[in-house]
Amino acid sequence: MFDESPIGMCSVVADGTILRSNAAFAKLAGAADGSVLDLVEPDARPRLARALRSIVEGAERSFTLELRMTGAAGRWCEVSGVIMRGASGDVMLHLLDVTARRRREEDLREQAERDPLTGLQNRTTFHRVLGERLAAEAAGTVLMLDLDGFKAVNDTCGHQRGDAVLVAVAAALRDAMPVTAVIARLGGDEFAVLLEVDARMGMALGTRLIGRITMAAATLVKAPRVTASIGIAELRRGNDMEAVLAAVDRAMYAAKRAGKARCQIALPVGSEGERQSYSA
Repeated sequence: MFDESPIGMCSVVADGTILRSNAAFAKLAGAADGSVLDLVEPDARPRLARALRSIVEGAERSFTLELRMTGAAGRWCEVSGVIMRGASGDVMLHLLDVTARRRREEDLREQAERDPLTGLQNRTTFHRVLGERLAAEAAGTVLMLDLDGFKAVNDTCGHQRGDAVLVAVAAALRDAMPVTAVIARLGGDEFAVLLEVDARMGMALGTRLIGRITMAAATLVKAPRVTASIGIAELRRGNDMEAVLAAVDRAMYAAKRAGKARCQIALPVGSEGERQSYSA
């Protein structure tokens, strides 16, 4: 029964040393002996060790964990443990392959967090990350940009060409921004970036980005000309998300009123007006 079971099974002592295992266990875990702790990813080993101790010491009757294995193509396994006593070991472990389910869950989570057209983060994800950054009182800068002339593209060239422009803008954002940036499409032709730099560096990056967007759009649409207006707001201790987003939104529209295709830095949150603007 043990050896022929399609469920991965092994008996271990309190420190995780494997005493006996079946063929299904070896297939799932990538090994049949040694320590079971060595068969899961390093960051999961403390959790598994605590779970084993809880069974042996009588604190728990059983446990179930989902862990990624180091071997066997990195499968995700549901690892369940129950107490056993005697020469056969302290704990009996059962392994079930849940890799397919984990991948489905990850795909669904990815779909929920990303804009389907551009592949960028969506509004919900951007707001969540910004909220976390503010709660941690971390330094940073928000850029919010709106495309100038985009509505005319949809009106004169059609929505398919408009979508192509949005995809090109997303590519320009990825190319122009640091790898640590959080880049999102908020909706329509409005995008946002969360940077780990101050407003002065955000201005430099934003000015360069306007040039990239203008060139990328021009390869798809000669007329009307598509550019970008960018508002910039630096995160400060005590800011709340609503105030930051309102300030950067005001700065973006101030850039539009000042002539478009430029960046505008917002005054500290709570102040009226914005600082000098710079065009690309």
